[in-house]
Amino acid sequence: MDYYEVYKSTKRYSGFGTEPYFETKQGGITGWYKNTKELKKGTRYYYKVRGVRDIAGETVYTQWSTKAWRLVK
Repeated sequence: MDYYEVYKSTKRYSGFGTEPYFETKQGGITGWYKNTKELKKGTRYYYKVRGVRDIAGETVYTQWSTKAWRLVK
């Protein structure tokens, strides 16, 4: 993979939008993002990830990961 896209929603099956919430750096497969200012107590957030690869000028995506969720305490 060239990089990964992370999407976030407060809804389990929708609301992820069309733009990634976070991307790893181009050319890298690791990255992190701390989003403490954007989180609300008592809210459950859902995340999904997909890999991205640029092949001969065409962008190719992997299947979506299994959704993960976190509850802000």
